Amino acid sequence: MKLSKLLQSLVRNWPVKVLSLIIAMFLFYLSGTMGMDERQLLSEAELIIPRHLELAVNVDREVLVTLRGPLEEIYKVFPDQLRITADFSHAQGPGTYSAYMKLRDIHTLQHITPLEVNFSPKRITIELAEASGGGL
Repeated sequence: MKLSKLLQSLVRNWPVKVLSLIIAMFLFYLSGTMGMDERQLLSEAELIIPRHLELAVNVDREVLVTLRGPLEEIYKVFPDQLRITADFSHAQGPGTYSAYMKLRDIHTLQHITPLEVNFSPKRITIELAEASGGGL
């Protein structure tokens, strides 16, 4: 009998209870992001290309990196500390390839919490050709 009364009390006014839970989660989320500041840095991406291939056309390697975190910490990070790569080592021969940008060597950012890192562009597309003469 006590179990059914407990269930009845949980089910009674359930829309209000669900709404209050959603509002509580939203406020919790806001409290975590309120103290975060944003900084944008321009960095150059490193393209990892197999030795037997080369870029057929020059490509813009600039990446806009957005850091969100505590103000005093994110302003200690400089663009040359960020190593952003796009790995095309899977390319077998000439053609057009795409790869996602990845942040490497994150030891410079490990101490910053909370931290959000975003890139623009997130993905880069390049055209590769056979490497021209002079090889070994």
